[in-house]
Amino acid sequence: MVLSDDNFATIVKAIERGRWIYDNIKKYLTYLLRCNITEVAVIGGIVLISGPEYLPLLPAAILYMNLATDGLPALALGVAPPDPDIMQRRRRSQGKPLFLDVRAFISMALLIEVPFFFILSITNS
Repeated sequence: MVLSDDNFATIVKAIERGRWIYDNIKKYLTYLLRCNITEVAVIGGIVLISGPEYLPLLPAAILYMNLATDGLPALALGVAPPDPDIMQRRRRSQGKPLFLDVRAFISMALLIEVPFFFILSITNS
């Protein structure tokens, strides 16, 4: 860390900003991974079971859906304001990877959302 002054408040502000950036990256990655893993699992599962002639969405529709549903919400999560208790939290362990925090959240998507959307798309075809 390089300080431009000799004020301790600068160090506190830098730690707060670092935690804020880390939280926003975690929110952004969690959102994108959860949405896209569900999408890949449902579309891939239907193609594997029914064959490629029963593709639920055309590739252009998939690209448009990703553009419309992933872009703006993910950007909003990337610039979200910091949580009020960000400086009261304990520091995270140094060697802990980012994906360990979001693993349970993404696993819930695979267990809950994928069967729901899979059944929904099977009944509509």
